[in-house]
This record gives sequence, C-alpha cells and structure tokens, in this order.
Amino acid sequence: MVKIFRRPLPILAAALAISCALTAFWILKLEWTLPWLRLFDRPDSLPLDALMVQNNTLPRMAMALLAGGSTAMATMLMQQLMRNPLASDSTLAVSSGAQAALVAATVFAPSFLAYGTSAVAFAGAAAALGVVLRLSARRALQPLSVVLAGLVVSLYLGSLTGIVMLFFSEETRGVMQWGSGSLVQDSWRDTLGLLWRIAVAAILTAFLIKPLNIMSLGDTQAESAGIPVKKIRLLSLAVAAFLSAGVVGFVGMMGFVGLAAATLVRQMGVRTLSMRLICSFIVGALLLMLTDNGLMLLKHYRGTDLPAGAVTALVGAPLLLWLTAKAPPRPSFQTTSDILRYRKGRLKPRIGLILLCRQSVLFGEGTQRALQHGNRAVNQTATAASWQQLAQALQGTEVV
Repeated sequence: MVKIFRRPLPILAAALAISCALTAFWILKLEWTLPWLRLFDRPDSLPLDALMVQNNTLPRMAMALLAGGSTAMATMLMQQLMRNPLASDSTLAVSSGAQAALVAATVFAPSFLAYGTSAVAFAGAAAALGVVLRLSARRALQPLSVVLAGLVVSLYLGSLTGIVMLFFSEETRGVMQWGSGSLVQDSWRDTLGLLWRIAVAAILTAFLIKPLNIMSLGDTQAESAGIPVKKIRLLSLAVAAFLSAGVVGFVGMMGFVGLAAATLVRQMGVRTLSMRLICSFIVGALLLMLTDNGLMLLKHYRGTDLPAGAVTALVGAPLLLWLTAKAPPRPSFQTTSDILRYRKGRLKPRIGLILLCRQSVLFGEGTQRALQHGNRAVNQTATAASWQQLAQALQGTEVV
C-alpha cells in the first residue's frame, strides 16, 4: 500500500482545505446577516438577501467542489488509459463537442434549448466522443490513435464554432460567457444534477479498477490474463467523457483545473490508480473552490466579475509548465517494457525478488492445474490473479 501520509500531498490538501474554509467563512460573513443557525431554514421564512445566500452563494461553492473534483477525476482516468500525462477532456473533444452543440442549437435550433442547455451540451459531447472512437476503432482504440483522433476532431469543431460565433455574434453572446466557465448558480438543481452523475461514474469506476490495474502492465499481458482490453478501455473512456460532459454542460469549460490537479497528484508520489483518482478529486475540488472564492471576494470589493474558467486557465497554464519542467526523466505511467528498461535501478525491499518469485509460483501452479484438468477457465483465473497482484505491487513501487 502506498504510504501516502509520508508524502507532501496531505500537506497540500490540508493547506487548500484551510484556505477554502477561511475564504468561504469570509464570504458568508459578508453576505449573511442573520444568526448562523438559520443558514438552512425554510426559504419562505427568510428575507431576500438570505435567499440569495441559500440559492446562489452556497450552491455556487458546492458546484465548484463538484466540478473541480469530477474534472480532475476524469482527467486522471484519461491519463491512465492513454498513458499520456497531458491527456484531458480536450483530448477526447468532449469540451469542443459540447460547446459546438450549444452554439449550433442557439443559432439554428433554439427550440432544442427547451430541453435544457445541459442536455444539448451532453448530446454534443457524446456525438464528438462517438466520432473519436469511430476514427480510432480501426486501430483497436490504441491510446495514440485515440489522442490523435481527439485532437483532430477538437480542432475541427473549434474552427466551426469560431466561424458561427463570428457571423452570429449577437445570438451567441450568452454562449461566449458560458464558454469561459461560469459557476454562478440560481438554485440547487444543477448542483444536485452533477452530484448524481458523479455518483454513477464513481460506481462504474470502482468496478473498473481491477482490470485497469492489470492493463497498466500492458495490453498483451492483460489479454493473456483474460481481460477484454478493448471493451474495458471503451467503457472507461465513456465514463471519463460522461464526467467531463456533465461539468461542461452545467458550468462550461474549466481550463487546466483537472490537468493541474492530476499533475500535482502524480508528482507527489501517489502510485495506485484508486488513490490517484481519490486524491485527484480532492485536489481538483479544492483548487476550483479556492479560485472561485477569490473571484467572489474580488467582485465584492472591486466590482469586477470574472468567469472562473478563464482565471483557472490563466493560472493553470504557468503552473502546468512549471510542473512539466520539474517532471522526473522516467515515465509516470509504466508498462512492463518500461519496468524492464529501468531494471538496472533498485526496487524497494518490500517487493524485491521474493514477491516476484511468489507471482511466478502462483502462475506456474495455476498453469499446471489447468494442464492436468484441461480446463481453460482455471488457467485464465490463475493468470489473472497473478497479474493482478503483480500489477498492484509494481504500482506501489518506486523505481529509483
């Protein structure tokens, strides 16, 4: 198990959590004039300014937490699947597809907006994802093929959206603000809608953790263990796109939040996929909430209203460049060939040769039983168990 509490990540998370709590208390102290015990009273018993806090400020803070966390979680899942530390929702053209669909509906089919902007954005994101997967299907959904197809589709949709917004600037004025990423809320409806989407995605991801751990050793090894690599990758991409599309549909594009959070988590020594997903969600949620709290304070004192998505992109880009410059020379996502390439390094004593010999014995015993009984299922079961334990062990090991 990763000894995460010996890493600097808990210190960062604690600092972010304290900053978020202090800024949130500051904002509520400025806007809430009633006793604190009445913060969650029934709306019909509160004055207008208190209703604004209940239906605007509190949902906005909650939306910042959910949007930042789900974006970071989706980004980490995409990076694990593609073995690319710079993969994000733009790689699958999810954000571009959502924005293109909303712009097209606003200009050419306003009646579609009656179903809600979130539904239209999700339909566009799903369509863009389908095109990306269709283009990369001939390459068996290999990570590089998916990345290239996603970039091509994203650039194409971005060009079309820019042309439409150029010729229909009046009709798309509201869409431009949405595209910048605005967390402003007028009720708890969108927040609760995003919450159940995150819950569904978390349940699906929990069932995918074990096969994804085995796939981290490489597609060949995973297939030999009986893992349907293509189906697992397709389902995992769908879950990541579902999370990203939900955020884009409700609040717009949040640039670099997920990418910055995922990069911070990876470079602070978190190895196992399950811990990476959990830590990415926490760090992403706190980063976006702290940013948006600062923007609310800026609006209160200076009267300047800036969208959170534009600010996160402005702050996140230099942070990402700094993190990239500090990246270690070895790859963050290791397959079996990567491990063999660094075999001259020394492994931590807690794995060593004993654990490797144990996996070989388990594999050999399972294969021998399968040959004696002629049972192919026993062979696949033993192989899968061996590769699963080896994947978990290697993910928890740092090569030095």
